[in-house]
Amino acid sequence: MSFSHRILSLLCSVAISFLATVVCVTCHASTQTTTTTTSVVAKQSVGLLGGQMPLMPSHVISGNGGVDGGSSVKCQLKTKKGLIDMSALSKTSYSFSDSKNYFHFFVSVCSNHPTLCEKQPYPSSYHLQLAPGQCVASLGRLSQTKILGIEGDSDGSQGAVIEYWGGQKTTGTGSEIRTRIVMNCDKSLKDVPVSKLEMKLVKDEEVDGVIWFHFQMSSAQACPGFGGSSGKRGVLGVGGIILIVLFSLAVLYLIVGSAVMKFKFQKEGLDILIHREYFVLVALLIWDGILFVFKDGLLSLVYRATGKNQTSYEQV
Repeated sequence: MSFSHRILSLLCSVAISFLATVVCVTCHASTQTTTTTTSVVAKQSVGLLGGQMPLMPSHVISGNGGVDGGSSVKCQLKTKKGLIDMSALSKTSYSFSDSKNYFHFFVSVCSNHPTLCEKQPYPSSYHLQLAPGQCVASLGRLSQTKILGIEGDSDGSQGAVIEYWGGQKTTGTGSEIRTRIVMNCDKSLKDVPVSKLEMKLVKDEEVDGVIWFHFQMSSAQACPGFGGSSGKRGVLGVGGIILIVLFSLAVLYLIVGSAVMKFKFQKEGLDILIHREYFVLVALLIWDGILFVFKDGLLSLVYRATGKNQTSYEQV
């Protein structure tokens, strides 16, 4: 082989080696890029409290979760301890940030929040902290509100759970986003205005194809027997209803009877009262009963306590 042939052969070997090196470097870079992207996506799916930012709306969110027409729903739960009525909380909206200050949450209790998401009202949503007004996702619909008892609480003494279903879905897995608010009963907060109560994000997780955002709040309105805007109150029972009906009938009886006595029988003064003698007699009998209980009865107890004897007049 001539010298020139050897030089040409050496140059060809160098060129082939160079091309092979470039191809290997390119493949390695591509593999690193793919691995890095996969790693980022995997970390982002951990959630807010895992220290990672979840995927942005263009990557993860599909649709707006539907639109509701109403502004509030019934916010009550019947328990063995009594009725839990959280209606007073629906008049106040709550907003707060996650622990990393990545996002701002807007959550209401049994009502739509005044802060809109994609120009629509929702009871729960979250927005970018650094871009106010840019909604990431709705976390449920008011029309799919569920009021439940706290797991392990058999009588309702611990409070209630509010869930919003029907939120937006992820494009990759189609996982529905939902809200769960644990309302803890705390009677010591009965004098605290509902606007001063605090709600916080506890965690977010994916369970059986559903992404849950867990919130927590303590309030006296979450206790049985408390509720409405006036705090503690009872529930009107059958006896109360019967008394109201009887009182209304008695008033109607007196009004109609008095009208008949005046316009038909031409009575004047106290004579227009129908069956006046009967009612006067009943009033006197009631007065005698009061005197017997609070005068004669108390005197008898005093004599017994002091050991004194009653006079013949007092005994009569």
